[in-house]
Amino acid sequence: MPGNKQSQKLQAMNLSARFSSSPVGVLSRIALCLMALQFGPSAQAIDADPAIPRFDILEYDVEGNTRLSDVDIEQAITPFLGEGKTLQDVEAARGALEAAYHKAGYLTVLVSIPEQKVDDGNVRLRVIEGQIERLRIKNAEFHSSSRIKQQLPELAAGKIPYFPEVQRQLEALNRSADLKATPVLKAGRSPGLVEVQIEVDDDLPVHGSLELNNRQSPNTTPTRLSGSLRYDNLWQLGHSASLNFQSSPEKTDEVRMVAGTYVMPTDDRGNALVMYAVISRSKFASLAGSPGLGMLGNSNIYGTRYAMALPGLENFTHSLSLGLDYKDVKQTVVVAGSSELPTPITYVPLVAAYNSNWLGNASTTSFDATATLGMRGLLGNNEAEFAGKRQGASADFLALRGGLLHTESIGRWSLAGKLDLQFASGPLVSNEQFSAGGAESVRGYQESERVGDRAVRLAFEMRTPKVNLMKAGEPLWLSGLAFYEGAKLWTMQPVYPQPSTQLLRGAGIGLRLAGKHGLSFDLDLARALDNADMTRSGDLRVHSRLLWNF
Repeated sequence: MPGNKQSQKLQAMNLSARFSSSPVGVLSRIALCLMALQFGPSAQAIDADPAIPRFDILEYDVEGNTRLSDVDIEQAITPFLGEGKTLQDVEAARGALEAAYHKAGYLTVLVSIPEQKVDDGNVRLRVIEGQIERLRIKNAEFHSSSRIKQQLPELAAGKIPYFPEVQRQLEALNRSADLKATPVLKAGRSPGLVEVQIEVDDDLPVHGSLELNNRQSPNTTPTRLSGSLRYDNLWQLGHSASLNFQSSPEKTDEVRMVAGTYVMPTDDRGNALVMYAVISRSKFASLAGSPGLGMLGNSNIYGTRYAMALPGLENFTHSLSLGLDYKDVKQTVVVAGSSELPTPITYVPLVAAYNSNWLGNASTTSFDATATLGMRGLLGNNEAEFAGKRQGASADFLALRGGLLHTESIGRWSLAGKLDLQFASGPLVSNEQFSAGGAESVRGYQESERVGDRAVRLAFEMRTPKVNLMKAGEPLWLSGLAFYEGAKLWTMQPVYPQPSTQLLRGAGIGLRLAGKHGLSFDLDLARALDNADMTRSGDLRVHSRLLWNF
């Protein structure tokens, strides 16, 4: 029988291995690393001499186990019990038991065969459950080392790591776009111990964007300027705070909007509490289709959501969020610049939203659904305000909205299809209606030219392969596209001359240009195929956007 000297020699090996936080990287590379850290001998060649020592094995005595059940151990070693066994059978039993630990997720557990005499049918196997000796964090610049350690409790000193949980914790840690953590494992200073070093590559967690586009709404100037700024590691706790703005630079009093969002993670599984506020001020020279009428709009919206990451599959993720909004909308219709007709409304709807994403070999599919529920008397929801805002509207309402997007790669080309739906229980106030028209709805029209209570929107887009316009240096990617989009809207209990149904359709071509440092430019030329408030059938419209992400 092999003795402990060879075992101790193997224990003293300075073995290290790097592995990624992906499922394959974590499990396969650590397994390869630790298989070399055998505390017992490998299977040895048996002399071809026919006089091979044989003995009976009636029982295996497993020492040091705290992780596997008796049933699991019996299933691993029972095939190697019986009469006339050899040293090779003992080694096979050792390997099978060790493999059972690894299959169960305990990759630092090793099994050895201590020096012994087998004269009573009893063979001893020794389990060495490798513990973490210490956890070190290296090269963390913008993220706290102590916080990173807190996010990896399964690698704390003294733990016998369960690697499916290690993998999950690493994936949660690497969820941040500003931090990538790579573990390095090596043998500890004492037999049976493992040292873990987390090598960190992190960036300053500040992100932002600046955008100039021509997303013109009816009777306003064409240009819009918007921007955002976000910090993703407040208090070294992974909290995120962001600020957004939008304005109309040609006439700043037409559109002014400021929004703030705060995201507070509640655990390492992707759950978070979200709070936000949107403050908007607008002034339209005249209402669409109503010369002589203007609109002054002041709205304050405050909301909260609790977002929950639901259990998913390898290529499927989904989440659920629940919350409510407080909407204080003070709109005033101005008649010929003199008399004013205020139509204020304050209400609190309950909101539930579901989102899912599925990644295929050559396709991606996403689905989202949102339910908005208004209840009379809930936190001040007033029936009279709803009736004053729109004839037939009620504080008791339900609006259901859903969207399905599928993108399929066809060689280097891609084809995308998008379906949006909205169902309403009755006439809705303007804040809850479905709007159609614009760069992200139906191109060829101004933003939100048409609104309705119920709606369906269908869009198709084909994209060409990307072409690098630069011969050397940083790439500059150009691609083309063609699209067809349409939306049909239904207005419940319309007031003359308001139509009960409206149709918008548009088709066209476009270009996408993407360069270095987050710069991109979108350009679409669309032809309207139906009449709307501000657009006639056959009109051409250019939609453009210059974006800088940092």
